[in-house]
Amino acid sequence: MRKNKRFRGLTLIEMAVVAVVLGLLTTLVFAVVFSSYSAYTSNTRMGGIQERARLALDGVTREIRLANRDTLAISQANGSDQASFSISLGVVDGVVQWSTPILIGVQPSLVDANGNSAADDGRLARVQDGVTDVYCDYVKQGGFTLQRQGDRVEVGLVLITVDDRGRPLECPVKTSVMLRNKGS
Repeated sequence: MRKNKRFRGLTLIEMAVVAVVLGLLTTLVFAVVFSSYSAYTSNTRMGGIQERARLALDGVTREIRLANRDTLAISQANGSDQASFSISLGVVDGVVQWSTPILIGVQPSLVDANGNSAADDGRLARVQDGVTDVYCDYVKQGGFTLQRQGDRVEVGLVLITVDDRGRPLECPVKTSVMLRNKGS
């Protein structure tokens, strides 16, 4: 029986080089996959927080647009602005009927949106006659702003969360609204 001397097999050094190259390729593939996954989760989380911010801002501006210009008062509470106002309920015998006062502002939240284990996050809420309706959580400290210039009100909202690595993600949204109702 004749042995083929042309094929001698792989040496230990060649096997080690192959193992190192495969290890580097595997590391690079995992780095790309992990980076893509991290970007995906951050973008998904940011998309969710942007949707919450926009829905909350839409609700607030809908209410403020209907506010009685004479009763709209902007003040500070819990590190953010708040608005107090009444809205028209309709007309009875030629007289406009106004609601009891409505307060929209930031209240303390049980959600730790920024992940710092401190009670410094808030929730944007509407309070009327002792009933509280929450627009959203995740409000950054000082993240609800109102500026009135005549019949125009600038409304700003900043929501905050953290990504999968614990880095803060902020979502600022801003809009303006014209007041429609004059007091009687």
